Amino acid sequence: MGQVDVLPTYQFRINALSVRGCSYRFANSTSQLPLYQITTSDTSYGRKASRSPSPASTMRSDIKAQSPHYDKREDESPSGDKTASLVRQQREVSNLELFYDLFFTANLTVFTAVHEVRDSETLKQYVGFFCILWFTWYQVSLYDVRFASDSLFERIAKAVQFLVMIGFAVVGPKYNVGGAKEQAEDDAEGTTSEGYFKSLSIYLMISRMMLVFQYIQYIWLNRRNKQAYLPISLITATYFVAAMAYFGLIWTFRSVEEEHHTYRAWYAIAIIETVIATTISSVWRNISFKGTHLVQRMSLLTLIILGEGVIALATKSQRIVQSEGALEFTASTVANIFCAVLILYFIYMLYFDALVEDEHIGTIIQQVWSILHFPLHVALVLSVEGLAQCITWRAAVVRGNIFTNQYMQWQSMVNEGAYSEVGLQVNETAHYLIYRGLLTSRDLSETLEMLSYDLNNAANASAIISNGNEHPSLAKDALYWIYFTLYKTIYNIAGFDSPVQRTSLESALSPSPANETNPSGVDSEKVDFGSLSTFTDVLQSTQTTAGVFNLTYVYFFTSIGLVIILCMRIGE
Repeated sequence: MGQVDVLPTYQFRINALSVRGCSYRFANSTSQLPLYQITTSDTSYGRKASRSPSPASTMRSDIKAQSPHYDKREDESPSGDKTASLVRQQREVSNLELFYDLFFTANLTVFTAVHEVRDSETLKQYVGFFCILWFTWYQVSLYDVRFASDSLFERIAKAVQFLVMIGFAVVGPKYNVGGAKEQAEDDAEGTTSEGYFKSLSIYLMISRMMLVFQYIQYIWLNRRNKQAYLPISLITATYFVAAMAYFGLIWTFRSVEEEHHTYRAWYAIAIIETVIATTISSVWRNISFKGTHLVQRMSLLTLIILGEGVIALATKSQRIVQSEGALEFTASTVANIFCAVLILYFIYMLYFDALVEDEHIGTIIQQVWSILHFPLHVALVLSVEGLAQCITWRAAVVRGNIFTNQYMQWQSMVNEGAYSEVGLQVNETAHYLIYRGLLTSRDLSETLEMLSYDLNNAANASAIISNGNEHPSLAKDALYWIYFTLYKTIYNIAGFDSPVQRTSLESALSPSPANETNPSGVDSEKVDFGSLSTFTDVLQSTQTTAGVFNLTYVYFFTSIGLVIILCMRIGE
């Protein structure tokens, strides 16, 4: 008595949702996903949005009309018919899109770890790989923000794009375009760089073909809408031609012993397809980015790259700790870390505080706004990497100055005839620094060079200095050699490696009995301390290692300036 039976009404609502959802019994059940789902401009189960404006929408329209970037034609098609947008009006980034961004982040992190910028060639390779990675992410995102829906087909397509990103990660360590000659000997017994380049072309082809299938699905599901046929068909044809171009590049890579520049076609194709796809979205405004969450997608990627800068700062700070006292947190080093954090924070505020909402950006301006994020992200990723290197560089400079003062004391002691004491100190210092260089070594070639070249010859130099009374001139030459060798080792500990490799892996791995003159137990190249070529080699190697930061200094300040300019331009 007095109770109201609400069960029939509840059951009726469940049944209605089941009909509207087309087999969505549970929202998170993959087994209940439809094979495909029609994409409309409204997410209310395919119904058209009401034409009667609400007070909130009227207020947004007034604000948009007052914006300096407002374009009165932005909602019109080329024929002048003010039709509803054909894209999926979604304001929030989906979890699947965020998961895809994680694959981009993993690629960038891994490639940065194994492919640090050391010279102009590695700088070109770094920017080139980032170009391939970014444009692939951009093409996928252009589809996701406008036409993606939650269906079984879309999830399969996204899984393919995940695999493509993993393929990029596999190719990353061998992405040595422009340096094939130098890698020919190292790759002689394994998979050559040529094979990895062919694989990369295949991955790019698969990525674009998957986009072709996704756009074809959209055309089929919206086949009754004649206005969607032409622009989507043009985009589909663009990606199909790009996929065939990538596929054709497979047979253009020659032997690794020959120099080739076929890889430049990767960049050209990516830029051309991006320009065409963006231009089509500007001409046919019913498939533009208006009403989508493209602004969020770009801002999230910017945040990810800033996060890479935070990771780089933490990694370089930990490298100082891993040096076991060879590098220290001096006042200037701590000040560098403090300033680096502030720079990242200022970049964050400069970009996000000036971020303009989607309603305030005109259609064409929004296309330009999205494209400008490519140079912004390139400059930003170089800025954060250069910023991190400044920390360890400063720590190495401080330690190098201390070692230089120690060398001056050794010279004074040698002039006074204290050869035995100097030889003992040189031996202790050499073992101390070289051992810490081995702790922070990042690859096999650097480790073997320290074992077979630096450690063994440092022991020989110490012995010659200790017996300096017999050959004073040779002892001074050995002291001169040990100074430059250990000075270079300090910068090796800080992570600045010389591109010059003085010993091959094959010769270094040849077994040799360990003794007093060969403590490492591996075959070594003995140095003639009285030879002029010895001083030329050690001086050139040290200058090359120290010169690594010269390039960092140039691209860091150049890129940080571009970041400021582009952030101001994007925020206008």
